[in-house]
This record gives sequence, structure tokens and C-alpha cells, in this order.
Amino acid sequence: MNEFDLAIKGKFVVSFFHGVIENGVVGIKGNRIERVFREGEIEYDAKETIGGDDFIVMPGLVNAHTHAAMIAFRGLADDLPLFDWLQNYIWPAEAKFVDKKFIRTSLPIAAAEMLSTGTTTYADMYFFERDAAEVISQIGMRAVLAEGVINFPTPTASNWKKQLDYVREFIKDWLGHELVKPSIGPHAPYTTTPEILEKSRELAEKHNIPIQIHVAETQKEVEEIKEKYGDTPVRYLNSIGFLSELVVAAHSVWLDDEEIGIFADKHVGIASCPQSNAKLASGVAPHTKYIEKEAVLALGTDGDASNNSLDMFQEMKFMALVCKVHTMEPTSCPAEEVLKSATLRGARALGYHDLGDIREGYLADLVTVRINTPHGTPVYNPISHIVYAAKGTDITHVVVNGKLLYDGEFKTIDIERSFAEFNKIVRKIKDKFSR
Repeated sequence: MNEFDLAIKGKFVVSFFHGVIENGVVGIKGNRIERVFREGEIEYDAKETIGGDDFIVMPGLVNAHTHAAMIAFRGLADDLPLFDWLQNYIWPAEAKFVDKKFIRTSLPIAAAEMLSTGTTTYADMYFFERDAAEVISQIGMRAVLAEGVINFPTPTASNWKKQLDYVREFIKDWLGHELVKPSIGPHAPYTTTPEILEKSRELAEKHNIPIQIHVAETQKEVEEIKEKYGDTPVRYLNSIGFLSELVVAAHSVWLDDEEIGIFADKHVGIASCPQSNAKLASGVAPHTKYIEKEAVLALGTDGDASNNSLDMFQEMKFMALVCKVHTMEPTSCPAEEVLKSATLRGARALGYHDLGDIREGYLADLVTVRINTPHGTPVYNPISHIVYAAKGTDITHVVVNGKLLYDGEFKTIDIERSFAEFNKIVRKIKDKFSR
């Protein structure tokens, strides 16, 4: 008799390793997937069973780039170019409001949005990440948290050297944690210096942690780096020895074929954020070429302030559609490739090699998608259904590290209390900055 702590049953179990299993069961022991099988194939007993015939069981989604606490700035400044949006609205708002309390108050709402729409792991670049780590670890999500390092004062520290000191303390306190992975976030080539990038790289290599950085997000950025350093952002970063498998390059919209090859050869993680890039008219990333080069193409939402949503189901569908219209080829970015970017490749980009798939020995981060809805039936191809038909609101159960965190109710978030505290901050922001 096989014994599990938790069994998750589905009309379909979506696994890249096993393929799609009809009438499948995932058996979990502790925080790992113990067995994946078809119902009736083996005898088993489970302490708890969830799911059933009305569900697809799939890997938890990996949001490879966001700024989660910026949820408090959602809708603050829409329909603006990136640099106007940043310099005249977001950076002043951050300078006024972002502190430890802001992070601790905003994150439970962001975590609730992500969990209830199927995200189990997210990569963050923001401030006061030691406080963020405490909040997220108590909630039980998996997170790669990058403290922002930039060549001017941040809410965390007055200069980049003190920002790096903060990162060192963060690493000291959290390296090796079960759920939280510390990271470093030199903001972008245009907001840092070669020295900042070198020190960030050295620190990341010393501790084998991810480096999160915005790269080639806009044409303006590309031209600015050309003027300053004589080459494009990717070639500049490559010339100073910055690029490696530790790097997660957010956006990466404006790359030519040679630069795509550099990213692929260096195994750089690429966190594409197609909805944010579209909303800010930054451009469309060359997703098809990344896939053809077998680059580590992940998917992210960016922050709520620029996307207005942390729903990865929206992001998957938009990626697939914008890829097709960008290439004028309907076979571009097929559903399975998109789903891999939102799960398995996202995990790889963040340095996880036992996450993002339903496979024996992998971390037990899974979600169930309800299919007995008017928009959820019929299901001929479960992977296609996930990308093109399913919605974040179809999520019914969320398991992270073997623990049930959401089943229509939040198990680890006092949502009413969180909203009450969050709304106090929102009222202050509205009074000061709302247009």
C-alpha cells in the first residue's frame, strides 16, 4: 500500500515529464511529489485528498519578474511612457510612501492575488526584502527576493554601497531557507555603474544566488547605453563579464539575433513581461527566436503598477497571442511552450532544478483548475485549454511545498485584516498622488 500525506486527483494531470495523464493522481509526501499515476493503477491511502473529475491538476505557476508590493500603486498612473511613468509618478510615490510598514502591509494582498490565480513562486525586485521574506515565508509561498541596487538613494539605503551591505545581511539571514531565496537586483544598466554591476556579480557568484536586472526594455534604453558605453545593453553586459546562468534579465525586448545567441549560450534567464511591455508601448520581445535558440525563456507579470494584474493566466494567453501577431504566424509560441515558460523554464531561470513540473522527486507546488464551468468545457487538449480558455479565477486549490494554502479561502492570510490595513495606505496615496 502506497501512503501519502496528500493526494491530488484530476480529470487530467498535466506533466511535461509524464505527458498528460487522464484520471490522474499525484501523491505527495512531505514537501515532495512521491508518485504520479493513473487512478486504479496502484493501491494507495492518503491522509487528505483534494481535486477530482472536475479539475485539471497542473504545476504551480512561476512569476519570473514582478515588484509585488507595488500593488498599492495599481492604477496610480496609467497610459504613460515608461520613463514619464517612472520619473514623474512611481519614483516620487516610492520616495514618499515605501518603508518597512508599506512592504509588510502590501505584500499579503499581492500574495493573495497571486495564490488565488495559481502562482506558487514569484521573483521580486524591490526594497526592504528582509521584511518581505518574513511576510512571505509566514504565508508559505515560494519567492526569490532581490533587493534593489541602484545608483541613487532607495527607500532602503542612501547609496549603492549601503544597499549592497543590506543585501549581504539579507543573504546571511536567509540563504538556504526552505521557501525564500535571497537575490540581488541591480536595477538596470542605465541606473547602475560598471562597479555596481561588478560588485553585484561577485556577491551573487560567492553565494550562488540569482541576479535580477532589467535589460533592453525600451529602445530609449538601448540608445542611452550605446551613447554611454558604446554598445547595446546585452553586449555591454557581456563585455564586462556580467552574464551567466545566475542572471535573470527582465523584459529583454530589444535584442538582435546575435544578442539572443549570447543569452542562449550564457544560459541567461529571460523574464518576458508581454502585457506590461504592451501597456507601456515598450515593444514585443522576440519570443519565437528565444524558443528556437532554446534560451531559458520565462514569463512574468511585472508589477501591478505597470500591468495592473498579477494573474499569470492572463499573461500566458497574451504571450501566445502577441507572439503570433508579431510574427504573423499562427504556429508561433504554441501553448505547450507558453506553459513551459510559465512553469518549468521559469523555475530554471530562478535556479530551481526540481520545480515547475509534476514529476517524482520534484517540490510539491501544484494547483487545480476547475473545468466544470461554461467557459471551461469541453476540454480536448488540457494544455491548450490552460493557455487559451482557463482563467485565474478557475483556480480552486493551491499547494506549495506540500501544504494547502488556498482552497477558495486563504489558509495563511487573514484577508479581512490585511485589506483593512492595506486600505489605510491606499487612502494616503490617493490623497497625495491620484490624478
